[in-house]
Amino acid sequence: MTYILFFFMALFISGIRFAAKDEFHSDYMSKKQTTTINGIFVFLVLLSHATQYLNLSTPNSALYLQLRAFLGQGVVVTFLFYSGFGIMTSIQKKGTQYVKGIPIKIFKLLLQFDVVVILFILVNLFTEYSMLLKTTLLAFTSWTSLRNSNWYITSMLILLLFTFFAFSIARKYTVIGVILTTLFTIAIVYFFMKINRPGYTYNTMICFPFGMFFAYIKPMFDKLVKNDLVYIIVCLITFTIAAYSKVHISNGIEMYSLFMMFLAFSFVVFTKKIKIESPLLDWLGSHVFSIYILQRIPMILLSYYGVNRHYFIFTMLSFFMTLILALLFDQYVMKLVNYLGDSLQRLFSKKEVNN
Repeated sequence: MTYILFFFMALFISGIRFAAKDEFHSDYMSKKQTTTINGIFVFLVLLSHATQYLNLSTPNSALYLQLRAFLGQGVVVTFLFYSGFGIMTSIQKKGTQYVKGIPIKIFKLLLQFDVVVILFILVNLFTEYSMLLKTTLLAFTSWTSLRNSNWYITSMLILLLFTFFAFSIARKYTVIGVILTTLFTIAIVYFFMKINRPGYTYNTMICFPFGMFFAYIKPMFDKLVKNDLVYIIVCLITFTIAAYSKVHISNGIEMYSLFMMFLAFSFVVFTKKIKIESPLLDWLGSHVFSIYILQRIPMILLSYYGVNRHYFIFTMLSFFMTLILALLFDQYVMKLVNYLGDSLQRLFSKKEVNN
């Protein structure tokens, strides 16, 4: 697995471009750059999930396993951070009109997810995996799993709902909306802890409102970081907070959340000075949802046929089969879901105009 990681890192390193002295990349939070960064992490998620079907006791996997242990749930922090940033940016540009459209986004996300749940039911039937009726029904809400990845979708559904409520209350006062979203997120984290949900289902959620907060302060941040000296100071502060919280991560959810937040922010700081350009990473990042949600299907099927005895073949086949599934899913399912969502949005907009 370490060799696969090295090959991937070589592709990553070959596409970096440094800004000149005392200059910075103005598009470091652009859709293209954030998509590329997400491409890195969706590949790391795929590797992480693949290890759950493999026996990686060989010495040549030790380095990768150390990286996996270090990152933990950190492989999803950019998804949450950039989502929060993107939604906040859209609210700043479009105002209440965008906020009113959030329920449609929730509907589309859940519908896309439910199509995938049906696919997993079929896979489970084929592989003779037993499913309880209650678990199966709850799986369509994303609360339970049928061997599919579900917790991230649960988090996003909740976070989108919180955003809708928060900004419906705050209206034009966006900073109040960010504060309310943050408070709602903190509340749900402690609620999940109270009902004994697994830690991985909630311990990165704070990165979403943190991304919203950064969108709010970004103009000030860009004015502050005006030369390399200030940039180095920001890097040192970011590293110090991330390192301190990592060392004290066992102290509780507060330190874990702090580490996740500044791990995400470290990529903001990184890309301000260093641009990453890679067609492969950009493609992976533009298909994050489908790659993330479908990758366990080939892994389950390949494991069923014993291919996971050969970790390299298993990982490569899982990767390429996932890409094919993602292409088909985005080409057909996503288009249909987007069409239904857009139709609903037009219908509601028409009703508002008539009223």
